[in-house]
Amino acid sequence: MNINKPNLKIIRKCYDILLEYYGEQGWWPVGANRTNEPSYTITNKNRIMSHEEKWEIIVGSILTQNTNWKNVIKSFADLANPSFPSPKEILDMDLEKLAMLIYSSGYRNQKALRLKNIANFFLENKFDKLSEYDIPRLRNILLSLNGIGNETADSIILYAFSKPSFVVDAYTKRLLIRLNLISEKTTYNDIQNIFHENLPKDSEIFNEYHALIVEHGKKHCQKTKPICETCPLSIDKICSYQI
Repeated sequence: MNINKPNLKIIRKCYDILLEYYGEQGWWPVGANRTNEPSYTITNKNRIMSHEEKWEIIVGSILTQNTNWKNVIKSFADLANPSFPSPKEILDMDLEKLAMLIYSSGYRNQKALRLKNIANFFLENKFDKLSEYDIPRLRNILLSLNGIGNETADSIILYAFSKPSFVVDAYTKRLLIRLNLISEKTTYNDIQNIFHENLPKDSEIFNEYHALIVEHGKKHCQKTKPICETCPLSIDKICSYQI
């Protein structure tokens, strides 16, 4: 696993520091709030999301694969004209037309097929029934779908179904490497377990923590030129990474 277990207690401290520094992020942004950058309006805290909002999150989880949110927003603007398409409308849409509508997100042909596959799945499987499944069962079902990997499955589980399954992305792995908690070879599941084992199993905390890590990755913990001087984790001496 290559995990530095003695230092795992800093996982919760990092959350507290990032939350105080950046504030609540309000992920996943939907509807009119999806264009708010960089700080999103809270959209799903303390209320039950509609099936339409959950579906939009699922579409977003596909579109954001291998791209950034700003590109996804452009695809959303083209898709939601005049209104956001339902699973049936996605399934019935001409494949070439769908691919062109999501052009801004990249890999348009591949993602168009994935959207049709997942639209068909959610037409055949109702949200309310799927919500009754425990996380391992729901996760295995999602992973069996073409084009759904670990990160996308966990994004759907956490943000659409509000179940505590931590989302690991490139920002997460980069941060933990620089915190000297893991190595480059540490697997997705092992990284996820770090959060599962060292935080309360709470979907709101997982939701907020992942969003904070993304914001931190964009603002400070960048890939090639990290801004360590003003990094809140460096200031608090949690992170001692140097270029």
